[in-house]
Amino acid sequence: MRDLPRQTTYGSDLLCASVASIANVLNGVDGGGKPFLNTMRNNELKARGELLLKNVLHERNSQMSKHSRIIAEIVRRRLALGVCVSVAILFGVVVYAASSTILGVGTVAHSNIVGGPATMTARRLTIPPKEVGGWHYHPGLITAVIKNGTVNVEDGCGQIETFNAGDAFEKNDGRVHRAINPSDTVEEEEYNMFIMPQGNPITVNIPGNQQLCGPALNENECKDGGWMNFTYPHSFNNEGECVSFVKAGK
Repeated sequence: MRDLPRQTTYGSDLLCASVASIANVLNGVDGGGKPFLNTMRNNELKARGELLLKNVLHERNSQMSKHSRIIAEIVRRRLALGVCVSVAILFGVVVYAASSTILGVGTVAHSNIVGGPATMTARRLTIPPKEVGGWHYHPGLITAVIKNGTVNVEDGCGQIETFNAGDAFEKNDGRVHRAINPSDTVEEEEYNMFIMPQGNPITVNIPGNQQLCGPALNENECKDGGWMNFTYPHSFNNEGECVSFVKAGK
């Protein structure tokens, strides 16, 4: 883009010089302003001048179009970058360094786990040292085998479970949680299998990365004021509402 001003100036000078020369021809005079004596020659030169003018203007328009496209593309990219950054700032988007690799996906006509058609997804997940993941939940079953390192699974209600290399766990409660690698130096690596009702994603992120507690899993969690802790999928007004939620399973 540093060459564009020079090219634009050159193109403008060339156009001005060409138009000046062509104007003389079209007006029937030479470069010194003297009239052409031969009328036939004059007409021939006028015809050539008109063609030359057309070609010069076409070439100039092509150059301007090319330059305009280049400038427009640069502006578009800068605007796109600005929009992405603005959206990230506006909505508090958090970018994580964890790496997720889908190893395979298959479907089953009927799964006893979800009570109907299901999609099974195998995944490899790595979490860098000191990485704190976002709040999310899984709308089905997730199993995990820890191959390397350590992972803390923090429940949105405050409980934390720690799993080390060689450990395995399963979750089928849809509870809001996040994964944390507490190590300063060791990357955590695990392998997961998801069994989800067909049509559901393997992970649902909580908007705004908000820490939410829930859902309530049993009646005991509703007792002794426990019902006041829950904020997902909604809060309760009293213990009875919490118990009814658990009994209904929603």
